[in-house]
Amino acid sequence: AVASNYASLHNAGVEEALNGRYPEAEEYFNKALTHRPKAAITWVARGITRAEQAKRKLASRDFTYAAVLYEQQEQPEIAKQLRDGAEQVKQDPAQQGGNGLGSSLLSGATVLFQNLLPLAAKFLSPLAF
Repeated sequence: AVASNYASLHNAGVEEALNGRYPEAEEYFNKALTHRPKAAITWVARGITRAEQAKRKLASRDFTYAAVLYEQQEQPEIAKQLRDGAEQVKQDPAQQGGNGLGSSLLSGATVLFQNLLPLAAKFLSPLAF
């Protein structure tokens, strides 16, 4: 039951995020993480929703922690991308001269989300449990 609760909460968060409802998405990811604190994909997803809400420090922490989890799973490429993302998201857009980071972060987040969806589908299909 815990597994299906985790999956449905994570998927509900993804659904909300895709519809631009980031605070609601963040709430679902918070709840999903109470069921599975080491679910790296959920830490990444919550980080994205936080970045979209300009909660840069929190987003950076989520990406950094997810990187640690991916390293433990021996996936150093994903971990490196997340560490880079964590650094990027911490930057103050005001120092970027215009909306440089804002738009690159948003497009980066969109790309990250598109990369996450197949992963979510793979890891959260009913067969995974």
